[in-house]
Amino acid sequence: MLYDDVEETRIKAGSIIVEARRRQTGTADIRVFRVPKINFEATSYTEMITWPSTPSAPPILSSLTDEEVIEIATTRARPSFTGLPCHTQAVERCVKLVTESSSAVCGEKAREGFIQCRMESRKTLPNLDTKKDFLLMFGKQMNC
Repeated sequence: MLYDDVEETRIKAGSIIVEARRRQTGTADIRVFRVPKINFEATSYTEMITWPSTPSAPPILSSLTDEEVIEIATTRARPSFTGLPCHTQAVERCVKLVTESSSAVCGEKAREGFIQCRMESRKTLPNLDTKKDFLLMFGKQMNC
């Protein structure tokens, strides 16, 4: 909504985000996802859920001040979110690991243990960043 073509929608999004920030009790709170009730009679995506029931502000905007959020809503400015890992190999690797753990074990503690064991196991493996590193380590064994 914050980048919608309609200015009224953007301003509504900015005010929703600022209000959600004011309702938050602290910075260390864990966001609890609650599936909102869907309004199937909605004529716009902005009407699909009841907005006052929105639990928290988007974490990606946490580094911005309320004034910056309102400025984005009114001017359609695009902030730079550098340094956020999004669709990197590391993120994809973690998604795969969580998927594997979900199909291998049952329960939150077992899943957490599976993930931790797998990550510790990977730390013991050699770090081969390039093909040259691989050949230095294994090339002699392969008669390359």
